[in-house]
This record gives sequence, structure tokens and C-alpha cells, in this order.
Amino acid sequence: MKRIVLVLLLAILLPAVLLAGLALRSLRDQELVVESQRTRLLQSGCDGLADRINRFLEDLRVFHEQLVEEIVTEEGDRATTEFDALVRERWSQAAAATVVRDGTTLLTERPEPGSAADRFLTANGEFLTNRRVAEVFQAAPLGALVEAETAAAPKEFRKESESLSASMEKKASAPSKWKVAVPESRGLAPMAAPAPAAAPAPAAAAAPQMTRNVMPMQQRAVSEEGQMADATLSGGAAGNFSSLTPESVDNTQVTSGANEGAVSRLVDGTLHILLWKRHPQDPSLTFWTELDLQAVKMDLAGILAAPPDAAVSSEACFALLDSEGAPAALTRPDFTADWSLPFVASEVGPLLPRWEVAAYLIDPGSLNAAARKVRLTLWIVILALVGAVAIGSVLVARSVGDEMKLAARKTDFVGNVSHELKTPLTSIRMFSELLAGPGAEDPQKTRHYAEILSRESARLSRLINRLLDFSKLDRGEMRLEREPVDLASLVRETVGDLRESVEAAGMTLSLALPDSGGPVVAGDRDALAQIVVNLLGNAVKYASAGKSVEVSLERTQGGAVLSVSDRGPGVPRAHRRRIFERFYRVDDSIHSGIDGSGIGLALCRQIAERHGGSIRHEPRKGGGSVFVLHLPLDS
Repeated sequence: MKRIVLVLLLAILLPAVLLAGLALRSLRDQELVVESQRTRLLQSGCDGLADRINRFLEDLRVFHEQLVEEIVTEEGDRATTEFDALVRERWSQAAAATVVRDGTTLLTERPEPGSAADRFLTANGEFLTNRRVAEVFQAAPLGALVEAETAAAPKEFRKESESLSASMEKKASAPSKWKVAVPESRGLAPMAAPAPAAAPAPAAAAAPQMTRNVMPMQQRAVSEEGQMADATLSGGAAGNFSSLTPESVDNTQVTSGANEGAVSRLVDGTLHILLWKRHPQDPSLTFWTELDLQAVKMDLAGILAAPPDAAVSSEACFALLDSEGAPAALTRPDFTADWSLPFVASEVGPLLPRWEVAAYLIDPGSLNAAARKVRLTLWIVILALVGAVAIGSVLVARSVGDEMKLAARKTDFVGNVSHELKTPLTSIRMFSELLAGPGAEDPQKTRHYAEILSRESARLSRLINRLLDFSKLDRGEMRLEREPVDLASLVRETVGDLRESVEAAGMTLSLALPDSGGPVVAGDRDALAQIVVNLLGNAVKYASAGKSVEVSLERTQGGAVLSVSDRGPGVPRAHRRRIFERFYRVDDSIHSGIDGSGIGLALCRQIAERHGGSIRHEPRKGGGSVFVLHLPLDS
């Protein structure tokens, strides 16, 4: 038995527990994969929006370059003295403009105090005239950007760029104000913002690295854990620092070595985006234009109104955060969050320093809730499976144990039956030899030997018939002839036939039957008589010390009830539940000296059940046992 339990543990339970552990580990790995995939997806959305914003700013630079050439061509000398008015008249996205000669002299007249042009010159005049070194963010030259994008872009994008340039040239011939349209998505993969161009002059000094207004999930992981589990997401960041670094330069360093450019400045917390273009014929003249930041914000809001991926935007809100960390545009206008803690974020570029495109989860706990639900479901399934395996193992072990006990009882049964068969056979053989010997001449001894032979033969016949009946009944081969049976008459006859043997054992037999109208049941008369014989035989064998046996029959509302009571030692509590099992005996008949095979009560139960009734044992008050047979009445 111990070996079977060990095999079950090693072959079933241990693999089940190991598989459960592997399943839980796989679930944790899957959660990390899903989280990483969602992070990459949202990061791709932020990068795509940042790329569209940078392309829009590049279109503004292209348009500014063409506009300056157009104004110079059409207006002549007036373009130099009245450039501010001419630009604002023709371009709604321009806030103010001026012309600088040799990087030292402003050629436009002093504007009215408080005007946009006056604010522009107050903030940037000293920088434009080389009287102050300022911290600026420089964008890469357009030529380098166009060359890199053209090399990477497909044919469709090059055609689109050519058509966009043609449309701008067409608009330039119109007298009304122009505005660069918000570009549609061009189908390019997200690209990093262009790095600021290095200042050619040795006097340029790099400013200290800036911290970002936001702390995305990657930087939070770096800050809290000291390292990123996914290095591709962290970008190797050692802290929450911006990838953009301002340069301390003067105007000459900005405009040297190029014909156009763009810089941005943070003056007292206010962002100024400046575009410049050299005069096509006179390189000493530089045209400077400041973009209207409010107009640019409205255009950028249009870009965020059409996020790159509907599937991504359904679970996250994308926000464009300005240099103060406040939302300038949202894909969901009614969404609110802690703007400093996005899920992921991308810096826009050097023309919008400290501006971020950030993604915020609509339901931050959705993934964790789904993971908890899956984990709980998996736990339930695992526990159910392990429980089923454990219960199955217990049932198998119990069944094997029962089968082993049954096999042991069968072995005992064979020994008991062999002993019981051997006893009458031994008697028959011995007295047969006596009859054949010299003592057979005595008539009295001959009669005595003949009686013993007859009794032992009858005993042997009963034992064999009981075994045969039980075997047939157990296999379902025993046919019961059903007919109306007067149970009182049957009991009276059967007890009368056995009374002599009961009294010969020194016991008194009392019978309590209805005077008239005894209960009638539908059944096999001989089979029902066998129950009475077996119950009385058990009383004689096991309860002879009680000196009395009582048989009673009564009719109840539920049927007929036959009771056989004795005053013997009774059945121990531990054995009461099993005395009706096949081959089960309270005492080993070989060593106890009590004849029996362990099938009498089992045979009674099977006959009772075949008749639709039942039999049970009850302890008798005052000592002894009561066997109660319940049979349904004949309808």
C-alpha cells in the first residue's frame, strides 16, 4: 500500500505540482511580454506624433524660405525696410519679423511700444545684433534633413513632397494671407528628433543638461529600481534628463555656414521660435521671423486630433505638453491626469524644447485587473486540477486498498469454506469407516453412525447450496419466481422447521406473528425463507450464550417488517457498517471455532434488495442484536 501511494505521488501529484508552477511562471512572463508590447506600441504612437509635429515645423521652414524669396523678388528694397509688415500680411503664422545687416544692425524701424514686433525685439534684439550670447536650440539645416528623408522615404513620399512644394509655390502667387496646412501622416516610420547642429566657432559652450518636465514609466523604473528590465525601452537613460542641450552662442555663430536655419529660445519661461533666411543676392542681410506660438499650438492641436493608430488611441490619451508641462493639445479633450507622470513620452525636437508628446492610459488598472483575473482563473484551474488529481489518487489508493482487503477476505473465505467443507467430510469419512468396521454389528451404534452421517451430509449440502445461491445471485443468474407470499405463514413454517435445532443449542425461541391477515408480499418463497434461515442460523452460532431468540412480524404503513432479536454479545461498533459485505466476518472462523463463510448476511441483503426491500442491523437495548428486514407489500 505504501508503495502504491509513493508511486501515485511521484507519477501524478509531483508532475501536476511542477506543471502548475511552470504555468504560473509562464503567466508572469506573459504579463511582462504584454506590458512590454503595450509600452512599445504607445511609445511608437508618441514617436509618430512627434515626427509629424517636426515635419510640420519643417514645412514652416520651407514655406518661410520660399516666402522670403518671393517678397524679395516682388518688393525689392521695400522688402528690407518693411519686412515685418509684409510677412505678417502674407503669413498668418508669423508673429513678428526684422532684417539684420552683418549681424549687428536692425534695418526695420522701431515698432510701436507694446506691439508684437516691440516684444519680439525686446526679447531678441540684443541676440540678433550680437550684443549678447544666448542659449539657443538649433535645428539641423533643411538640406541635411531633406537629403536624409529623401534617401529613406519611398517614391510615394517623394511625390507627395514635390506636390506640396508645388502647392506652396502656387499659393505664393495669391494676394491673400497664407498658412501652412497641417500635414497628413506620410507613412514614414517614427524617427528621432534631429540633433542640434554643432556650433562651428570654438567659443560656443555647452549648457548643462536639462531635466524633463515629465517622468515616463521607463525613467520611473530606472529611478526606483536602478536599472531597466528592457534596455531597448529605456534608451540607456541614466536619469530623467532631456536629450536636447542648449548652446551658448551669438548670432554670428548661428548664421555662419548656412543660408537658412531655425532656432528656439526660452526667455523668462516664454518660448520664441525664430526662422532666418539670408538675402538671395545680398548675403549680408538676414531675414528673421518669429512664429506666432498660439497659431502654432492650434495647428498642432489639429495634428493630435488625428492620432496615428485608432487601436492605440482607444486605450490611451495622447497629450502635447508645452515647456511648462501643461497640455497644449489632447486627443481626448475631457481627459485629465497627473501630466508629470505619463506612461510613455517622446520629446518633440529642438524647435519645441521641453515640449513632449506623452501617452496616458485611460484605465491604468485595466492590464493589472486583466492579469489578476487571468491569474485567479489559472489558480482556480490549477487548484481544481491538482485537487482532482489528489482526490483521484486518494480514490485509487482507497480502491486498491479495498481490493487488497477484498482479496485478503477472499483468501480467508477460501480457508473458511475449506475448513467448513473439511469438517463434515471428515465426519462422513470417519463414520463411514466405522460402519465398515467391526463395530457395525451393534445395531445401536449403526443407527447412531447413520444419524451422524445424515446430519453431516445435510450440513454439507446446505453449505454447498448457500455457496451456489450466493454465486448465482452475485452474477445476476439466480431467477426469482415472484408470487404473492403470506409472510406470516412463511415465517411460521420456517421457524417450525428450525425450532428443534435452535432448542438443541440450549436456546428458547419465541415467535410473535399476527393472529390473522398477515402481510402479503410479492417474492420468491424459497429465497425469503433463506433469509429467515440465515438470520436464525447466525443467532444460534453467535448468540447462543444469550439463551433466547425472538422472531416478530408486523405490518406497517410502509410495508412488512420482520425482526430477529437475540441476547448475544452483539456486534462491535467498528464492524456494524461492514457486516453485510461479502466475505466479511467479525471473527476468523478457523480460530474462533465458529462455523461460517462470511456470505450469509451478504446473501440476505442481496435477496432483500432484489425484492425491493432492505435489511439492517440495530443494537438491542439491554444487549444483543436486532436484524430488521423490510419488504414492500404486494400491491
